[in-house]
Amino acid sequence: MATAYGLPAHHLVKCPHGVLMPRLIYGTAWKKDDTTRLVQLALDHGFRGIDTACQPKHYQEHLVGKAIQQHIQAGKVTRENVFIQTKFTSLNGQDPARIPYDKHAPLEQQVEQSISKSLQNLGVSYIDSLVLHGPMRSHADNMRVWREFETAHDNKVVRQIDSATAQAYSLGKTKAMYIVKFGLAPFFSDEVKRIAKSADCYVLGFDESLNKQLQRSQMDVHVRYWHNGRTVSRYIESFGLGHTTADDLLREIWKVCGEQLDPKRLLQIARDGPTVNFALLKKLKAKLDNDPSAPLPLEIGSLGSQVDSKQQPNMSHSVTYGMRL
Repeated sequence: MATAYGLPAHHLVKCPHGVLMPRLIYGTAWKKDDTTRLVQLALDHGFRGIDTACQPKHYQEHLVGKAIQQHIQAGKVTRENVFIQTKFTSLNGQDPARIPYDKHAPLEQQVEQSISKSLQNLGVSYIDSLVLHGPMRSHADNMRVWREFETAHDNKVVRQIDSATAQAYSLGKTKAMYIVKFGLAPFFSDEVKRIAKSADCYVLGFDESLNKQLQRSQMDVHVRYWHNGRTVSRYIESFGLGHTTADDLLREIWKVCGEQLDPKRLLQIARDGPTVNFALLKKLKAKLDNDPSAPLPLEIGSLGSQVDSKQQPNMSHSVTYGMRL
């Protein structure tokens, strides 16, 4: 591999666009008024990759530019010997009092203005890497931003855009499991609970399954509710089973319906199977009896109810039979 930025080849990564990127990049968030001094110190100690963002809330991009330009003028580095990465940050991540672009402009113009502001702040004619600081609220808006990134790349204002960088990295089994467990799973679980909590009523279902990885039984908890004109069934969480009693089941079920959802909206405890855990239902009702305003769940066996609060908003009549969790 060729050298670049005055760095040896093993300190570089070649990205799909053919751009060489330093493996180690100096981050400039939260440096505030010390940004110029610290960036110059980083350059003096051999850093040739600098990361910043057009986000005055956390970055002083103009002070990053000041540090780089002072080093260029002093003959310590050249523009070509410094890899500069910056980011477009959506309105959600900006300080409302210091937005670096017109917040009323169409999204495409916001991206264009942000790139122009970065070029001005940094005192450069091109950016080595442009990154979307965080996903937009919709896929459609992500694509609108991405098309502007492509335009900037085509116009040679940006040498590479972020997905091209991401393609250079692999996602192994361990890292994928970490992302799913600590990133995606908590997010989707919280989202399901948020929607279910706002429903008029819900059915909580549980069933025993076999975790093939652990090769032992676990209890899976699901929730069913009415949302956007249809019945929705979603997995919430699991817990391991040993010698499980009704008290054990109650403790885990209550973590969901009593602490994470609204127990007053619980229509039924259901199970995918003919066996009804009457001890669990009895204990649950005893717990709900402590709150006179909380209606008791239906006793209709293990058959899961279809919650249809749009057609029949009265909770006491909002069930039809024949659906199973």
